[in-house]
This record gives sequence, C-alpha cells and structure tokens, in this order.
Amino acid sequence: MLKHSLYFYIGKYLNDFLINRVCYRPDIKETRANFAKLNAKVPKGHPPVKVTHFENDQINGDWIEPKKGSTERTLLYFHGGGYFLDASAAHDIFLSQLSLKANIKVFTLNYSLIPEHPFPAALESAYAAYKWLLANGTDPKNIVFGGDSAGGGVALALLLYLKQKKEPLPDRLVLLSPFVDLTPEGKYDKEIVKRDVILKKLIQFDIPEMYAPNQDSRNPLISPLFGDFTGSPPILMFVATDDCLSTQDLALADRLKKQKVDIKLIVGEGMFHDWPVLLFPYVREAKEAMKEITSFLSPRVE
Repeated sequence: MLKHSLYFYIGKYLNDFLINRVCYRPDIKETRANFAKLNAKVPKGHPPVKVTHFENDQINGDWIEPKKGSTERTLLYFHGGGYFLDASAAHDIFLSQLSLKANIKVFTLNYSLIPEHPFPAALESAYAAYKWLLANGTDPKNIVFGGDSAGGGVALALLLYLKQKKEPLPDRLVLLSPFVDLTPEGKYDKEIVKRDVILKKLIQFDIPEMYAPNQDSRNPLISPLFGDFTGSPPILMFVATDDCLSTQDLALADRLKKQKVDIKLIVGEGMFHDWPVLLFPYVREAKEAMKEITSFLSPRVE
C-alpha cells in the first residue's frame, strides 16, 4: 500500500526528472542556463494577484500582492537555489497563493548569487532590502522573513546580523528546509543523499567553498547553525526526512529550543527537500503546510 497519494509520487518523479535530468550538468554555468530556460516558461503571477517588478540601485525583485483588499503585512522572501541559482519561478504558485490566503504582500528578492558574488554579497542584498522596507514606512512588526533552502540561510543570517547591529527585528520567520551549515563538518547525510531527489546532484558543486572562499565557515553569518538566536522572534520551520539537509536542520531546531526561541518544527515524513513549495498545490501534505504558514503569519497579539 502506498504511504502517500499518487499525486505525491508524480510530483516526486517530475521534480527528479526536471532537476536532475533536464537541468543538471557537471558545469555550473550550463546548469544555471538550463534552469533559466525552465524559469522562462513559468508565467509570472497567478490571478487574483498582481506582480510588479521593482528595481533600484541596491535591490531588485518582484512584488506579489492581492488584487483586492489592502494589507500592511509584508513577507520579505528569499528563494532557494543553492546560493547559485535563480529559482524564483519555482515559487510563483506557492507565493501567489500565500499572498492571497494570508492577505500579505510578498517581496521576493533577487539577491546576489555565487560564484560571481561570494559572501557577504547575499547578506548585503538582504539587508539592503530590509532597510528599504523600513525607510519606506513599513513597521518591523509587520515584516516577516521567509526563505527556503539557501534562502532560509539568508533569512537567518539577516536575523543574526540585525541582532548584532541591535536593529529592529522582524515579527517572525518561516523557514523551509533551510541550508544552515556550510562547514566541512556539516557535509550532507550520505544515506539520505541516496533518496534525496532534489539535491543529490546539485550538492556535487562545492557550494560552501564558492559561497565563502578562504573564510571561517563557522561564522554564524555564513553558517547560521552556530548563531546566538536568544531573543529572536517566533520561527516556523519545515524539515523533510528525505532531505540531506535534515540533519543540520534538526540540529538548528534543537539549538533554538535551548536558546528559548519560540519555534514550531514540522517534520514531513517521507517528504523531500522544499516539499511545501515544490508539491503545492497538488499534494495534501503541501496544502496542509500552506494552512500552517497562513495561520502562523497572522499578526501577534501583544
């Protein structure tokens, strides 16, 4: 008897096929080019939301907003892609529906990518986006950080950076399979790699070395797993048992609990990397994840 729905297995096969057969090549530039071709075929925005591109001399990205109603709540979202891919198109359906269901504006940031722009470029992009939101009148109590995979790492690094600078923190964070340990010791779980349909080939690129060459990889702004999150806002985190990053994600969850951070951890049994995004809206577990996120994004009552 199948453990999951037929839609799950179809989604798993399609993601495996598109990522590992259509897009992946041993050459990183060729892999990026293939992903770009795939992204170009994905339509921007899904009614009834409107998508507006924004760009200035420091940041660029897309606003996703409900066409009806108004909201002050803003989700500053950092897409995944191993720090070297623009995988923003893969999040379009997910973020469009999240904007509608949670009645929240979403700004998806196109942060600086490696290998052309190593650390701290991605963090600087994220910080510039946050400061731009504040400068344009958005109350930090109405800002949520979100991110998946490498984007989850960017979100956590930005949170730690704000804490270091003693600047206002966001209201909360949503993390999906975040990439949080770039140290040599933090290599991926080899047994899980065998069944990881998303990352099994992409991790063959030396992402940690490309991201922070000749730097201390235990720097929490590089590997947030080693950060001090004491006093951080609430965090909702999704992990998958068939994700080779799950070991470091579970270690992060344990660290957050020890530091008295209000964290809700949801473990997808039999799920793969980034499943709330990549399986939405066709699979029950992904739709349930959307409900969890929507509920979590409601403003805190002081």
